[in-house]
Amino acid sequence: MTTLARAASLAAIVALTACQAAPPAPAEGLTVRIALTGDQCGVVSAEALVTAADLTAFPATPLTVAFSTIYGRITDVPAGTGRTVLVRAYGPGGLVVYEGSTVVD
Repeated sequence: MTTLARAASLAAIVALTACQAAPPAPAEGLTVRIALTGDQCGVVSAEALVTAADLTAFPATPLTVAFSTIYGRITDVPAGTGRTVLVRAYGPGGLVVYEGSTVVD
């Protein structure tokens, strides 16, 4: 194979490789379970928000409120470290009555 033919073959391989998109980062899920024992505010709904330096506009996830517990699963969170999970609980008037966050790595 001539030098020119080798160079053309290499260029074709590089071009094919460059056209392939990088595989997406694997997604993970987070489970939320918060006891509402002694809830004085009458929580009726809740949501979770995930933020991180490398995430853009991750949508809020509605959580279930039942049996004196806030619970649910946040899905499709891109893998990574430093994910801040913020949970907001709302009372009957739609106002935030409880709020808390934690960092998940």
